[in-house]
Amino acid sequence: MPAEWTCPECLEPIEIQDIDPAADVAVCRACELAHPFAELEYALGPMPVDRARLPRGVRIVSDPVDLRVVHRRVSPRAAGLVPFTLVWICFGGWGCRSRLAADPSMP
Repeated sequence: MPAEWTCPECLEPIEIQDIDPAADVAVCRACELAHPFAELEYALGPMPVDRARLPRGVRIVSDPVDLRVVHRRVSPRAAGLVPFTLVWICFGGWGCRSRLAADPSMP
């Protein structure tokens, strides 16, 4: 949470003691108005991100509308398992089908 929020009406700082996030209320002492705390948080915008310290495989994609965190990591071992799995499924399935064709009473 940032150290300082400002009132959307008078732009004066709102003290931390005047904020109750549980009740979603922030009271400005200068103009004596109560504001929804969620609106104050939304007005701050996205927090700055140090892109140099992101974990491997994570990148941030930003455009004028939104900010997305994309995680993409496929290990070489996982990529090697794909052909093995396809072969396993194909040959395993054919074995079951041939047994069922030979003996239809088999469950």
